[in-house]
Amino acid sequence: MTPYVPGPLAATHERLENWGRWARGGRGAGRAGSAEGRYLRERLPDDDDGRRAAAPSIDAADAGRVDAALAPARGFDRRASALLKAHYVHRASPHVVARRAGVQVSRLSAEFERALTAARHALGPLD
Repeated sequence: MTPYVPGPLAATHERLENWGRWARGGRGAGRAGSAEGRYLRERLPDDDDGRRAAAPSIDAADAGRVDAALAPARGFDRRASALLKAHYVHRASPHVVARRAGVQVSRLSAEFERALTAARHALGPLD
């Protein structure tokens, strides 16, 4: 799911993308999170044949702030938290995101925008 992100929410979207990479342990596509992934040797910079884009860096301090701010235990909406985690951390399909968040698939775009707005207010400005 690649939802439409309105301009004012673009910075929040980028912070949530960073949070998702951090929560997945920095693993991106092409790196298994299973036992097999632990036994594959790391790719060296000179192994790159030009087909892969460089992995974006992870701001761990900001990701920790995002993780704390989006916790339902701290008062963040449980449904919005589940929706954002399913999308940014688990990279789930729209149907799975909707199921985990408890919303209808037809309302997913509106709920996603509402969750992004709630996250923007919970996070505040980046220092």
